[in-house]
Amino acid sequence: GSVVAARRVAVSFFLTAPIDPSGIEPGAVLAVGSLSGEIPGDVEWMPDERLLRFRPQQDFRPGETVTVTLDLGAVESAGGRSGSGRASTSFRVP
Repeated sequence: GSVVAARRVAVSFFLTAPIDPSGIEPGAVLAVGSLSGEIPGDVEWMPDERLLRFRPQQDFRPGETVTVTLDLGAVESAGGRSGSGRASTSFRVP
């Protein structure tokens, strides 16, 4: 429900378990804009901060709401286990 001032914002998910970077499946993070539709981007694991970061490859459109969802079943921990469920966040672009 946040409002962001930038047209291109990285979205990070804090994870309690370390992730195996090779265990991140394509499509593990899905970003959808209410005006743009699916927004392509890159996903990277930042081990020191325990963040899985999504960086969009295009600007968000003014006036849209963006929802970014992490599918925990599409991410494998360093111990070889996948999670379950989804975590989402959304924000509005003024």
